[in-house]
Amino acid sequence: MGKTLHLHVGLPKCGSSSLQAYLIRLRPKLLDQGYDYLDISDSSTGNLTPSVKSLSPGGGDIVFRHFNSGRSTENASDELFAAIDASPAPNLILSAESVAKRRRTHDFREITDRFETVQVHLALRPRVEWVVSHYAQGIKTGKYRGPLETFLQSPRFQDHVVPMLTFADHFSYWQDRVGPEYLHLHFAGSRFPSMVDQFLSAIGLQSKQEMEPAGRRNQSPSAFVLSALATVRRQNRAQFLKVQKKIIRLAERLDPSPEASLLTWDVERFIRPKFEDDSQAFLAIQDRISAEDLWPDYSERQEMATRFDDVVQGKPYQKLSKRLATKGIDLPREPDPTGPIPLH
Repeated sequence: MGKTLHLHVGLPKCGSSSLQAYLIRLRPKLLDQGYDYLDISDSSTGNLTPSVKSLSPGGGDIVFRHFNSGRSTENASDELFAAIDASPAPNLILSAESVAKRRRTHDFREITDRFETVQVHLALRPRVEWVVSHYAQGIKTGKYRGPLETFLQSPRFQDHVVPMLTFADHFSYWQDRVGPEYLHLHFAGSRFPSMVDQFLSAIGLQSKQEMEPAGRRNQSPSAFVLSALATVRRQNRAQFLKVQKKIIRLAERLDPSPEASLLTWDVERFIRPKFEDDSQAFLAIQDRISAEDLWPDYSERQEMATRFDDVVQGKPYQKLSKRLATKGIDLPREPDPTGPIPLH
């Protein structure tokens, strides 16, 4: 009998880290039930991620190498195919949230053609939350810097982020690729179970069957912490990655509003119109996710939200700047004179 592949393709920032950590921690129990989450990556990343990263020029990016220092992408594909062939389990699980991004340039058939059946797991999230979380992750990894407002006005947001969040396009592509009965749509929303429970249910398992509870991972920092990371002067990205933990630890201690985010009303009003057409198309081709799921009420969070400019002009930021200076870390004590670009 041929094997079945459960392929978790992302999107990124939709509970992937929690799911991947859970799968590798529960690997022995999953194996007992006929599901092999192949042990071919570090616990901090999806098991298919090294192979996906190997498709990049130079065999991966600086962030992957920083957080996975003991693993090379050079032979990742060979290791993947060997592990697939060696696994005795009838069901294999592979996960990399970047598959969804890569499918426009790489169809992954050299992997999927090795299986009799391929079941795809597509995970989505409300777009406003996704954008703010994506920005936060970019700040944490040194990919982005500066205010959220500036990022939203950048070519990066328009040319890369907006196309990534075309839900109807992703759904239609994978449905055409594997068939409606083999596409599982998961959603990180308030009325849905955890991403772990949705995934286990889709593959025919229940988290109650001696499975451990899954914790949340990879949380977005507060507005204060993000603003510090976004403004600190850096020599290069590698140097930033080395000192970011020091910045986060001290900023968290001095944070005047740990619950405050950057998700203001202005941010939502700017993001939402970018996806109106795709939202209507997506709602018309599936019935699992509603308009209320795509655009939930953020009013409680927005009451506590703050803007980048307000943070860097406050006294706690000035105090943080002085403390970091004693550690040789330069956090400007004045905001950028140009200020954030207004959201119109």
